[in-house]
Amino acid sequence: MTTWSADTVCAVCGESKCDCSADLRRVEWSLRNDMGAQIGIVQYFAGSERWYGNSVHGRTGPVDDVEVCKAKVERMIETGRATHER
Repeated sequence: MTTWSADTVCAVCGESKCDCSADLRRVEWSLRNDMGAQIGIVQYFAGSERWYGNSVHGRTGPVDDVEVCKAKVERMIETGRATHER
């Protein structure tokens, strides 16, 4: 079973708790497997107003809705292919 969890992380150092300025923060969803390994990620970048998903199989491209983006990442992991591949 996989689970999604959200955190706010720094775009510079990647940490959730740091001394970097608040404007460098971004929302990040992490998909982890049963062993706790990160297998997918969905990030929101202020200014772009879009969500972007990544896995070892590729990237989603810009998506307007976080739930749709998470579903695309899950689909990539299930199929072993990026969302644009057939």
